[in-house]
This record gives sequence, structure tokens and C-alpha cells, in this order.
Amino acid sequence: MLFQQLHGSCCNKLVRRVCYSKYGVSFPKDIIRWEDLYVVCALLSNPIKVSYLPKAFYHYDLMSNANSIVRKPTMRGLKSQIYFIEHFSSVGIPSEMLYPAMKATLELAYVSALIPIKKISALFPDVNEAYIHSDRNGIIAKGVKAALSGNVLKAYLCRRLLQLYLKLRHG
Repeated sequence: MLFQQLHGSCCNKLVRRVCYSKYGVSFPKDIIRWEDLYVVCALLSNPIKVSYLPKAFYHYDLMSNANSIVRKPTMRGLKSQIYFIEHFSSVGIPSEMLYPAMKATLELAYVSALIPIKKISALFPDVNEAYIHSDRNGIIAKGVKAALSGNVLKAYLCRRLLQLYLKLRHG
């Protein structure tokens, strides 16, 4: 799930209550984004039986609620993503496995402007070089690469171009 092969949400899983109570798994109070993934990873770190059915029985509508915390970046949401990564890193999950989450968090921090461009490189310094040398080439990736490389002007210009594009696209 950390590699996004299967969706990490709880909305598409049936879990016996005993799995939560036996292993002390619960939804953390400090995480408002990726809390489902946190719980699923915490469950899967225990010896529980898992089965998979390759058929959809539930359809989650991500777009109808314009006020959803998933659709509006906030500092609290960004901090919860950072907490998620720090927690799983502290229990021994290697950076390579957390890289997709780190990448998404770097991009959210950059696009949302919740963190100054100069401070983005301090979020996950151990993966900065991997991101800079990745084959990602979109305007967001170019801006993040510039921010991680210390090129504040280029990072700012990329973000401004993205904002203008989105404004033109959505009116």
C-alpha cells in the first residue's frame, strides 16, 4: 500500500474488530490526512490474515464534497502527513518504502505554499537527491527540484506558472 499498488483507505476493507483490539490499533488523533493508510499499515504490521477480492463492492466519491480536507490543503493536513512519515520511519520502515509518501508531501508543501520555498528541502533531507535526480519533469516536479536544489527564484517562477495555468483552466 505504501507503493500505491492497492488503495490504503479503510473504505474498501472489512476488518474484524478483534484485529483492532488485540493489537491496540486505532485512528490517531493527530493525523487528519492519510489516517486510513496509517491504520491499515498498523494493522498489516501484525500477523493478521488478509484476503483480496478483485471486485469493487463500494465506490467512494472523492469529488462531490468541495470542503473535503483532501481537496483543500491546510497546515494541519500537511503536518499530519509529515507525522505519518516520521512515525513509520521511527518504527523502522526504510526511506525507500516511504519515498512515495515523502514525494507527495514535498509536492503538497510546494504547491500549497504552506511552507516557504527555502524550507522545503529541510522536510526530508535524506531523499532530496533522489527527487532531484528522478525522471519527473512536470511543472510541479521542476519547481520542487528547484526548491530542493536551493534555486528559490526558479521554484517561485514554476509555482507562479502553475497558479496561472490553474486559474486559466478553472476560470
